[in-house]
Amino acid sequence: MIAVYVGSRNKYLIFPWIASLSRPYQLVFMVTVLRNYWARYWHVIKGSIMMVIFILFYILYFAILGERLFVGTLQGANGFQNFFQSFWSMFVLLTTSNYPDIMLPSYKVTGYMCMFFIIFLFVGLFLLMNLLLAIFYSDYQTKTDETIDSNDADRNKYFHDFFTFNHKKREDGVKFIDRDGVLQLFLEVHSLVSRKDKTMK
Repeated sequence: MIAVYVGSRNKYLIFPWIASLSRPYQLVFMVTVLRNYWARYWHVIKGSIMMVIFILFYILYFAILGERLFVGTLQGANGFQNFFQSFWSMFVLLTTSNYPDIMLPSYKVTGYMCMFFIIFLFVGLFLLMNLLLAIFYSDYQTKTDETIDSNDADRNKYFHDFFTFNHKKREDGVKFIDRDGVLQLFLEVHSLVSRKDKTMK
């Protein structure tokens, strides 16, 4: 609940919807796992931005083409009256939400006009969108592998440093950790898990 003090009349304007909208963001910032996931998503989005721009230009090209092709027809009046309506119609068509309704007016005039929409869907939906999905998956998998490798490297470095600080030598020169050292290792790991990290001595 967010209240804003207004003037000297002690009036408060209550905006509960702001608190409701901020809860998902608070959850993401408070939970480390969710914050790491969103960081990966952001890297994936940055890595695929050029493909997204290419798809937008693809929709833009067919929107301009459709606006010129259907000018003065029933199809033009239903979905291609101006540039913005043409772009929105083709953008929605890429999701197949308005298919085949969007092409029926021109299809009633001549069946060949449906090829405009079929070609757009074949290239855009089955090729470009699948390629974008593959880029998303590849970048996300790469980022996940990098995170796993980084965690493994940090774990190996931690155990190496712990062994270096706590090992003992036998008479034959073999290094080992005795019972007290193993107990200290468990205590260190427990302190890390419980977020009470202690400096190794």
